[in-house]
Amino acid sequence: MKNFSQKYITDKEMFWEYINSDILVNFGESFNIWKRIKNDKFKLLFFLRLTHYYIYQPNKTPWKRLAQSISHSFFKYYQQKFCLDIKPKICIGKALHLPHPLGIVIHGKVSIGDFCTIMQQVTIGNKSQSNLDAVPVVLDHVYLGAGARILGKCTIGNHVKVGANAVVLNDVDDFAIATGVPAVVRKKEKFD
Repeated sequence: MKNFSQKYITDKEMFWEYINSDILVNFGESFNIWKRIKNDKFKLLFFLRLTHYYIYQPNKTPWKRLAQSISHSFFKYYQQKFCLDIKPKICIGKALHLPHPLGIVIHGKVSIGDFCTIMQQVTIGNKSQSNLDAVPVVLDHVYLGAGARILGKCTIGNHVKVGANAVVLNDVDDFAIATGVPAVVRKKEKFD
């Protein structure tokens, strides 16, 4: 497994790169400006990225603080609409794919890589209240099936698929499939 490097949105170019990659994987190339205005999933992703961008701004002027407060308020509204619990401070890579963004819970210290798909009712967090910092790291190109639970200090490798309702408590190597309760890891051939 490769090491994970946290990526925080620190400048406008990176912000727009992340937004455009989210649009591409969630909606395709034909998603025009008029469709964006009406689409709640786009607004959820946009305000998640915008709030994240303002949180990690080095020089916070009063205008940036105001913009952060407004974007965070909109993000909270869409979180409630989709019954989500995602902290805007968490590190989420570009091209986040949320086909059905309902009931997703992600701990505030989790790191998620690029090109990940998270289905509905997924929980990514700690196992117990005694160790709140023991959270998973999800690397690049990971698919988390509906209802999957990734719990405790573990690393989900690159190009991993976690099946629906699987409960992952241990590390999963690259190019593997994890299914069952508790999850059993099945190796898979490498693919391009």
